[in-house]
Amino acid sequence: MMPLFNEEESIERTVQEWLTAVRKEGVLFQLLLINDGSKDKSLEIIQTLAEKNPEIVVWTGKNQGHGKSCFDGYKYAVEKEYPLIMQLDSDGQCDPKYFNKFYKLIQQTDVDAVYGVRYYRKDGWVRYFVSRIVSVVALVRVGVWVFDPNVPYRIFKLESVSSRFDSFNAIDLFNVFLSLYHKKYCRVKYTSIIFRDRWGGSPSVKVGGLYHWAINFWKQMASV
Repeated sequence: MMPLFNEEESIERTVQEWLTAVRKEGVLFQLLLINDGSKDKSLEIIQTLAEKNPEIVVWTGKNQGHGKSCFDGYKYAVEKEYPLIMQLDSDGQCDPKYFNKFYKLIQQTDVDAVYGVRYYRKDGWVRYFVSRIVSVVALVRVGVWVFDPNVPYRIFKLESVSSRFDSFNAIDLFNVFLSLYHKKYCRVKYTSIIFRDRWGGSPSVKVGGLYHWAINFWKQMASV
């Protein structure tokens, strides 16, 4: 699944790259593109892609933020009972060269989830700093340390979330929440990745809105 907001500059290239990579592995899959109320031509672009590629499913709604969009994508996958669920960014930062490694790791019987760790990020020190703040706040609030809790490159098994998923619907920052939940209750493997720079557009999560984000995060993480 790929949440997206105003990604007209990158979404087509990103989708085509990932379709090629996953098809090469011979995996039966659907690619859910979640349009979070984009105001540019993103919706038009992904609808055209869906017409040409039967694996693509388009979901669109009003703008509600990245975390809620992630939740909607996960909910769709859980309701469809897909055995494996993977989240990716829609801006070209998630390199599909790691897909084969993630897919092999999640096939292991002693693993419930596989998360990337962005040991090198090409999108700047500010984004790195934000991720470290999230890690520290999560440790203080929840008592769980995850080095890269908001990493979008992740894959997990349906059974790791299905039993409790209905109780998660009030959580805005679900992508962060899920990484902490998996670390606390499931068997997780972490693997290093290089995070590429964006292919266009600007991040949907603005650094200037971190105060409001942090308050919500602090309140909602108590339910982990």
